[in-house]
Amino acid sequence: MTPTEIGKRFMNANRGEWTYKNPFVVAALYYVEGMSTVDISKELGCTHRTLRRYMNYYGMPRFTKRFSVLIKIHGIKLAKELCEPEYYPIGNKDELKLGIS
Repeated sequence: MTPTEIGKRFMNANRGEWTYKNPFVVAALYYVEGMSTVDISKELGCTHRTLRRYMNYYGMPRFTKRFSVLIKIHGIKLAKELCEPEYYPIGNKDELKLGIS
C-alpha cells in the first residue's frame, strides 16, 4: 500500500463520527491515549477483528504484545520513554479489503 493510497483512504474516511470507521478517532485512542484494541472495540461498538481490519485498511500499525504490556503497566507516555515503540507488520492483503473505495 502506497502513501498515496493511504492518504486517499484517510481523505474518504468517515471523519465526522465517533466510530471505528473514523481513523482519526482510532488513532487518538490507540496512539495517544494508549487504549488497547480490545478496549477501543468495546468503546466504539465493534468486534476486535473489525477494528484490526480497519486499522490495517488505513495503514495503522499495531504495537507488539511486548510494547502493549509496557503501555498497560506504565501508560503510553512512559512506555515511549522507556523504549522505542515496536509494531507488527500491517495485515495481509485480504484484511485490507473492506469494500471501501
